[in-house]
Amino acid sequence: MTKSDSPLARLRSVPTDLQWSELVTTLEGFGFKWCQGSGGSHGHFYHADSKRKMASYKPHNPSVVKRYQIQQILKILEEDGFI
Repeated sequence: MTKSDSPLARLRSVPTDLQWSELVTTLEGFGFKWCQGSGGSHGHFYHADSKRKMASYKPHNPSVVKRYQIQQILKILEEDGFI
């Protein structure tokens, strides 16, 4: 089992209480890095090897990721062969 297996299982369950920090940690396990935009909460996750960008935003209080964001991220991870 790799380091990202358990967080990936949680991500795949599309929870309603996934914290932003959990999402960032999970995606970092796949080699993505959060790049903050010039202002506000918008930015993207970037994978240096594949040059893949995933637009997203950092939620405010509460710091819970929306389900549609999780679904979009899972779709991209599957399409690009990360999972």
